[in-house]
Amino acid sequence: MVEQRSIKVRFENHRAIRKEAKVAYRNLKGKSAKIRQATARSYYLDSKRALKVTKRQYSYLKKISKNPEGEGLQNQLNQSREELQEAIRRHKVSRGASRLADKKVKRAEVRKLGLRTAHNQARRQGEDLLRDNETLEDIADARHHIRDVKRDVDFSKRLAKYTINEGVKNSKTLYDVGNRSYNLIRGRGFMRTAKVDRWETKLQNQLKKIRYRISQTRLGRWGKNTKEFVGFFSKPFKLMAKPVLHVLTNPLSLASYLISFIVLFIFSFFMSLSPTISQDEFDLNESWLTLSKKDREKSTDKVDYWTNIDDVIFYMNHRYSGYTIDEAWTEKRMSKPLTMRHALEDIWDHLNKDEDKLKTMMELAQKGDTWIKLSKDDLEEYKEALENAQELGRYVAYQDLDNPLYKEDDEANYQSPLVIVDRFGYTSKTELKTSSHIRATQGQDVLAAMDGTVTIKGKKVIIEDKSSRLTYHNMAGIRVKDGEEVKTQTLIGQNNSGNGLEMTYEKKDDDDKWVPVNIGFYFERVTYNQTTSVLTDLKIDGDLAQRSRAIRDRIKKKIPKATDNGIAAMLGNFATESGINPKRAEGDYLAPPVGATDSSWDDPNWLSLGGPAIYNGAYPNIIHRGLGLGQWTDTADGAIRHTLLLNFAKEKNKKWYDLDLQIDFMMEGDNPYYREILREILTSEEDVETLTKRFLNLWEGNAGDKLLERQNNAKQILQYLKSSGGVGKGGHPFNQPYTVLQPYGFTPWSTGAGYYLYAASGGKHTGVDIVANGVHDGVDIPIFSMTDGTVYSVSYSDLGGHAITIQLPDGKYLYYGHIKYAPSLSAGTKVKKGEQIAVLGRSGATDVYHIHLELSTSPIISSGQYDLDPSSLFQDSGTLQQNQVITP
Repeated sequence: MVEQRSIKVRFENHRAIRKEAKVAYRNLKGKSAKIRQATARSYYLDSKRALKVTKRQYSYLKKISKNPEGEGLQNQLNQSREELQEAIRRHKVSRGASRLADKKVKRAEVRKLGLRTAHNQARRQGEDLLRDNETLEDIADARHHIRDVKRDVDFSKRLAKYTINEGVKNSKTLYDVGNRSYNLIRGRGFMRTAKVDRWETKLQNQLKKIRYRISQTRLGRWGKNTKEFVGFFSKPFKLMAKPVLHVLTNPLSLASYLISFIVLFIFSFFMSLSPTISQDEFDLNESWLTLSKKDREKSTDKVDYWTNIDDVIFYMNHRYSGYTIDEAWTEKRMSKPLTMRHALEDIWDHLNKDEDKLKTMMELAQKGDTWIKLSKDDLEEYKEALENAQELGRYVAYQDLDNPLYKEDDEANYQSPLVIVDRFGYTSKTELKTSSHIRATQGQDVLAAMDGTVTIKGKKVIIEDKSSRLTYHNMAGIRVKDGEEVKTQTLIGQNNSGNGLEMTYEKKDDDDKWVPVNIGFYFERVTYNQTTSVLTDLKIDGDLAQRSRAIRDRIKKKIPKATDNGIAAMLGNFATESGINPKRAEGDYLAPPVGATDSSWDDPNWLSLGGPAIYNGAYPNIIHRGLGLGQWTDTADGAIRHTLLLNFAKEKNKKWYDLDLQIDFMMEGDNPYYREILREILTSEEDVETLTKRFLNLWEGNAGDKLLERQNNAKQILQYLKSSGGVGKGGHPFNQPYTVLQPYGFTPWSTGAGYYLYAASGGKHTGVDIVANGVHDGVDIPIFSMTDGTVYSVSYSDLGGHAITIQLPDGKYLYYGHIKYAPSLSAGTKVKKGEQIAVLGRSGATDVYHIHLELSTSPIISSGQYDLDPSSLFQDSGTLQQNQVITP
């Protein structure tokens, strides 16, 4: 019975699938059966691939859900199972539709064959009739001869196509073997050269650049902006395909003359359209300086503006091609005339008017009700231009300079964007900085970025031609001579600065004067490291306070000479990088699969995502995403700090996002160069602002990025670390979780059954009673000093038992009562926070293991006159609660 029911269900499912397949076939688009067949086949293959991916995902979830760490994945597993069932259904439907399409094509071919047979039979009979007539016999023979010629031509075409295909196939095979052998000899393994590194890919990119340049002409822009233009011209070209073939086969016919005339007319129309001039480079430079000056004029002690000027200029060039900075601007109606300079400033205002919610250029272009918003068609074109710019660079017409740091055969670094850490422009409301600093290490080789004649002035190397002049500052080991002619990519010396490679680029204007320009326009790809910093209150409490304190304590255990200034400088940078949270990964805030889910943190595939996956194709130099407190990253220049962190975690058998592990990694597992820099900064007595900048430049390697924000963070953290109050004042008395037995104040016990013990204080418990979890007889649990201080006394009383009192640096006293026995510390002994001073006990008027911890302004305890709430040693605010558990 069950078997019959199962067969019935399968039959009904099969019938439903067939019905859906028929509907799917009817919905296929296409004028002919073959087009519908191709479409159905494409859908079938897509569904097959999707099914394969879904199966793999379901198998993976099913496998890990059986492991202990996979508990809680049941919902995801159920969802994946439903997705798999749906993928199977779609696969069956698309397969059924594809089979129906195949049947339709076969039927159409049978009908076509029948019609062709009938047509040939009728044609032969007609020609036989013509041959019976002496006058028309020549026409019949001519038609027969034409068919023979066409048949021979068709055969020759098929033979040529087959020969070419086989030749191409064999050539590819030979080239493949040769390429693999070449790579094997070069030590790269028996494998093909990566697609991005092949000569054909480079040629394709060059052709794209040419097409992009053409698209910037008036013809190109008109053609892209006007759909009627494309529609009007594309249809005639498609319609003319067969007429042109007719001209080639019948050149003397009247139709051929007419077709030739139309082609010449269209060609002459295209040639009559002259290309437009891109925005002049000096106007580009003025646009940059306008926005740079606006940044400095509007910056305050709360916000330091470094607007993404590149985005604004790109938008303006897209919208107003070829504009000059002082030409009239009519988008806004004002009482006074406006220029394009006002347009730039208006965009700046819209980007930055709300310092708590800064806008991007794309947000302004696609949202809001301002003049900046683009229409739907213009927005699509703008997005397309941005995509092209990612591949070809933003200023294709001005890419005069080659990479000054990496040779062309170093593909990964050569193709990566140069990082400008200190950009050309205004540094104050009146001061203009004409040079730019490019990220480079001290001692790194520097190459000629252009052809020209060399001039050497001290540590400066200048390369000059008729219209351009490039100056390298602070050079060492100079390899070229004064007056020497150099070619691009020639080694000219080494960078001698720890702040990057400083370069100045100048262009000669119409008056033959040298004008400093933004060098970023002239490289193929650059990124600017300086970004707007909004200085905010860190609100150091809760988890942030606990992590900051834990990091400080662990560092001081590892490096006793570490200073609060050095630690605050490091934490100020970490506050910007990761929020001082070890469980952070670059892009984790985005939507999955790039963003984080509960299972992402231990998934090696998710952890290894690179820049293009996170930033929509940008930042190819980021090989593996940044992780942890310092956002340790693997990059194309050879840095493997991401990998070093993961390997260190495996070696220590800990999670990579463990806080203590990351602190240990910084001092033991990181690159030795960075470990030495870290130690120098952490032990320095210099001011916190200087150390924060040094940490950013040398340890983070990210000079200029949100510097003021980081310095502001560091100053707040330093103030917190040096504060005499708050949780930063106290460490933990135990190195394991502990519980509050009785809090400070008037408690049910002190005012009730235990009042007789607290009569002297009026029923007030003058301290806090705490005990280490899991304590039992026979095990000594050490007690650690919660503060720095000096031993005031070691005593014994019938009430408090053995006790030790520590005088704190601020003059207060901290009493530890009921300890197991008298400590071997005498009055006047200096103690450090975290140093063992006693052993947990139950001496005095108690039979319960615990410490009575009392903070007071006098060494006299339990009087109710001098006591203070010791809760501030454990938490930022409020009083400790009964049974509260505290974990070190």
